[in-house]
Amino acid sequence: MEILAKDTVSDRRIAKQVIKKKVEMVSRSSRSSEKRICLKRIRRLKKMVPKSESMELNGLFRETADYIVWLQMKVRMMQALVHVLNGSDE
Repeated sequence: MEILAKDTVSDRRIAKQVIKKKVEMVSRSSRSSEKRICLKRIRRLKKMVPKSESMELNGLFRETADYIVWLQMKVRMMQALVHVLNGSDE
């Protein structure tokens, strides 16, 4: 009877180790998939922001913020131009 109990304990220990390894594998794969998604988004952002192809991440974010402000200013300028050209008094 003790042999059966030892085998059961041993089997449980092995099962726990197998489960732990599988959980670690899934965890690693989800992290790597998140990393791939993040890198893909960074590549897309670098394509959208001028002169940012060779920038580090911090510089890229700073340049992106500046670019957004520049685009907003450009839109406001175009809206003002349309307003003036239409002769609106609104």
